[in-house]
Amino acid sequence: MKVYTKDKFLQLIEKIKSAPGYSEAQIDLFIGKLYANCVEAIINAQGKLLIPKPMCEHAQLSSAVRLAGRGGYFELWEPSAYEEVALRENASISDINQSFGIF
Repeated sequence: MKVYTKDKFLQLIEKIKSAPGYSEAQIDLFIGKLYANCVEAIINAQGKLLIPKPMCEHAQLSSAVRLAGRGGYFELWEPSAYEEVALRENASISDINQSFGIF
């Protein structure tokens, strides 16, 4: 599940609106679908991010969640699902990592 700040989300919408090669109807439908699948999250007084139950169920999140920063957004993962993705990502970036030696 991707989590954007409001500003980053609006930047994404503007980027989609200016994407070449798509009709206005296609763009409108895509943006409409994007908005229909988004939920504005709330951070409570304790600093906890409140995620609606249907979204947790969709993303198969339980009490343990892995947060993965991705630059302009972050992702919430069920920990074992993230480990599988991380292994594939590590394999994909092994060449560049040899140059930089970060991971």
